[in-house]
Amino acid sequence: MSANLDKHKKNKIISDFPRFQFPAFLGISVEELDYSESLLKLKIKKEITQGMGYIHGGAISALCDTSVGIALATMVDDINKLLTVEFKINFLAPADEDVTARAKIIYKGRRTAVGESEVRKKDGTIVAKSLFTFYIQSE
Repeated sequence: MSANLDKHKKNKIISDFPRFQFPAFLGISVEELDYSESLLKLKIKKEITQGMGYIHGGAISALCDTSVGIALATMVDDINKLLTVEFKINFLAPADEDVTARAKIIYKGRRTAVGESEVRKKDGTIVAKSLFTFYIQSE
């Protein structure tokens, strides 16, 4: 990641992040943040696993959604609201350990944005790839 994000905006996004209750409940944290990019971590815990002990696909989907949303937050004004309108995800491997999601915004217009996220295990194994479309709502 390059260092293009204003330090004040970066600190504000990171300090505001815990107020998003669902990602906090899941155990998602911000590891790195830059302009149009993010790296988030999901810690495994029993409450987010499925019957075989792997992280549930819904939790991984939420991690991807959150990573793209946070990456997009670096590009918009604080008054904008960001709403997911569509996503596609491919699950490529199960995960029974902490995972990270690296997201990047690949298109940002006035009202919509498209971003991608890739989830990996510590050894580099790709767990999931996703593509998200967000609506940028102005007040």
